[in-house]
Amino acid sequence: MDITSKFGERLADLMYEKGITPETLSDALPIALSIVYRYLRKEILPSTTTAVRIADYFKCPLDYLFGLRDEYAPSEFSKPKPFSQRFKKILDEKGLTRYRLKKETKLAKQSVDDWYHGVRNPTVDNIIVLARYFDCSIDYLIGRE
Repeated sequence: MDITSKFGERLADLMYEKGITPETLSDALPIALSIVYRYLRKEILPSTTTAVRIADYFKCPLDYLFGLRDEYAPSEFSKPKPFSQRFKKILDEKGLTRYRLKKETKLAKQSVDDWYHGVRNPTVDNIIVLARYFDCSIDYLIGRE
């Protein structure tokens, strides 16, 4: 099952468990109702920022939300710092260069450089690639834990 399908399935499960309607979720976050339905129909993934808002709302790890982990205990997470700060720290912790990361993951050079310099944040797809590469949770990668 792909990430988009798993995300839609997990979102539907969380909403069902909590008795939350798409309208309630749309109003609470706020996210356009049409977008909530597109998530539930497994058509699109949220941005990283929106994914964090959804995970915070349900008090669940991003790894659970995207199907990388099957179990979780509801908990509070830290507000993420700018991704570039965490990205630099993890590269340093792992003793990696951006060049090596780009070579081994096939991520676009410009994207990696943009993340490093804080020009933009990675998409959810790329966050998952990075978390797998660094062998860490998505929450750790973006600084929620």
